[in-house]
Amino acid sequence: FLYFIGCFMQRFARALLLVVVALTVVVRAAPAPAADTASNSLSAIDPTHVYRCAVCRRAMSALWDHGFEARRQCRAPENLTVTDEQCELSRVRKEYLTNSLDGFCASLGYKHRLVVRDAAPVIVEDEHTDDDEAGRISAVCDKWIHRDHHAEDMGLFFAMNINAKKDKERVLPRLQHKFCMSACDMPPIPPRRKKLESIHQEHHHDWTGIEDRIRASEALAASKSKVPETDEL
Repeated sequence: FLYFIGCFMQRFARALLLVVVALTVVVRAAPAPAADTASNSLSAIDPTHVYRCAVCRRAMSALWDHGFEARRQCRAPENLTVTDEQCELSRVRKEYLTNSLDGFCASLGYKHRLVVRDAAPVIVEDEHTDDDEAGRISAVCDKWIHRDHHAEDMGLFFAMNINAKKDKERVLPRLQHKFCMSACDMPPIPPRRKKLESIHQEHHHDWTGIEDRIRASEALAASKSKVPETDEL
């Protein structure tokens, strides 16, 4: 009887030892807790097209706002007869927007900041003094805005749409698509009537004739009207 009890206890001890060993292996193989992916740190951001796209789209929106404000100043009553580097009659010059792009990306970095929401970077308006963050935003802006486009093209398209009183909510998405295709890894704009682009290709960047006709028509309208146009957009 004692012999059978001894055998049972020996087998029970072996089984208990096997259970302890198995539990130890499972605990060691368990994955470590995942790091917090919602960190606001720039070092946690993978520099993918998502980040580039956020910077480029924000830059296009800021450029539109800059051009819109410049044209609003041109349309002020005291500026209607002034012709300078910014205004020509009540229109903002495309050269003014083109030249604005020289230091545009540098200022963009300090007027906007980057936050991470749902593991995706978002560029938001917020004045700050973080040199590292501002430098990175400015560098990405310089690389992807000037990568496949000339500043003259951006100044031209933005000035013509702003001077034509186009609605920002309707036009800006297509301008963002056009000038941020590379940064956002987007396909080209679907085929449709693109009169402005077809004229642009036909004249090989020479808009002198078109601008002369616009100037002449505006000068004629101004000479016939005794009351200056002062309505705000």
